[in-house]
Amino acid sequence: MSGSTRDRILDAALAAFATRGVDGTPITDLEEAAGLASGSGGFYRYFRTKDEALAAVVRREIDNVQIAHDGEPPALDPEADLRSAVRLIIEEGLHTLHALGPLLAIMAREQGRIPELASEVSEQLVEGGLRHDAVRISGLLGDDDPTAAHRVMAVVLSSIIGYTLATEYFGTPPGGVDRAQYIDTVTDLVAPPPRD
Repeated sequence: MSGSTRDRILDAALAAFATRGVDGTPITDLEEAAGLASGSGGFYRYFRTKDEALAAVVRREIDNVQIAHDGEPPALDPEADLRSAVRLIIEEGLHTLHALGPLLAIMAREQGRIPELASEVSEQLVEGGLRHDAVRISGLLGDDDPTAAHRVMAVVLSSIIGYTLATEYFGTPPGGVDRAQYIDTVTDLVAPPPRD
């Protein structure tokens, strides 16, 4: 095992809380999964309660996404058109949401338990991601309306979230639309291909 003991506890908590919930996870399981002696009280050297560990898990996941998005949004290829930019953003969004799967499971399972953290997740990850991607496509829309990119990305982000959650919840993509078909369809809706 590598990483600090605190990080190992957080890794264990992320996995356990996502699958069993906070109430369904004994502290002794977190200790054991973190490489501590089960029942040793090692957990309490870092966290007073499981709720405190939950808050630390959520904040760490938020920080990880923010670190990835720090600074200016990644530049698009100067030769990029709206279609390729939308496609890239959809692919990145699907990848990010897949990586955040355990956090999303925790948020869905524990929504009433951590309302202040739900607001933080919404502001930092959802709204932050929306602003981030709107900046990236704003110059490609050819629209004088400064809010157009924001509206377009709100729809795209909502679609990505819905597709990801439905696929993970039901185990198959909605309507049997696979990932490639989904990306193609959303791209076509946002930036229709040129007509011959």
